[in-house]
Amino acid sequence: MTLALRGLSVVVKQKYLVQDVNCELNTGQLIGLLGTNGAGKTSLLRAMAGLVNYSGSLQFNQTLLSKLTRTEYAKQVAYLAQKQPVHWALSVEQVVGLGRIPHLSSWQTLTSTDQDIIYQMMQQTETIDFAKRPVTELSGGEQARVLLARAMAVQAPILLADEPVTSLDPYHQLRVMELLQQYAEQGHLVIAVLHDFNLAARFCQQILLLNQGQLVAQGTPQQVLTANNLMQVYQLSQQDLSYIQYD
Repeated sequence: MTLALRGLSVVVKQKYLVQDVNCELNTGQLIGLLGTNGAGKTSLLRAMAGLVNYSGSLQFNQTLLSKLTRTEYAKQVAYLAQKQPVHWALSVEQVVGLGRIPHLSSWQTLTSTDQDIIYQMMQQTETIDFAKRPVTELSGGEQARVLLARAMAVQAPILLADEPVTSLDPYHQLRVMELLQQYAEQGHLVIAVLHDFNLAARFCQQILLLNQGQLVAQGTPQQVLTANNLMQVYQLSQQDLSYIQYD
């Protein structure tokens, strides 16, 4: 299945945050969305999540996403926001369970299948040990993994993750990237905003490189993370690049 972006643009106060993005992204892949701060990465991700107005079109599996109801959209696209604050006095298990809401009818309780998915996601994100603890008592890194578990619990074919490894220690950065890669390999499309070239090169099958709201490069990490692209987009010098090690 393919997510097709056709002339996708986001304009706020007469300023283009995203301009005329065209690409096709296939399920079964982890896509890294890279660019400098202010390049339009979050705006593009939020447009794909249906959270901001945009022009152009988004089509998944030959269906315009704009034609879906909010419930249908929520089943197709899961969104993990950047630095999402946690205010709920809910247990970890309850927060992860929120990911199953799009699949429930009014007043329907969680089924055994829902409970199995919640348990699996907590296991995979290594949050099962504090399943009963209030999420507000957890560290920032632990909360980030709980919110990832909630997003994965939706089991949507498309998962959008905005800086999913921010605030995580190196071990959990690698673990989260492995989880996103595995989720993609199960037949989902995962698009993640990243800043670490090493993580992008190691785990992503495709890279989208944004600069000033425009898509300037798309391809494999080897095709996109070139010296010319990095110097152009990130304003790096040849000497700067000598300090960056990635495959």
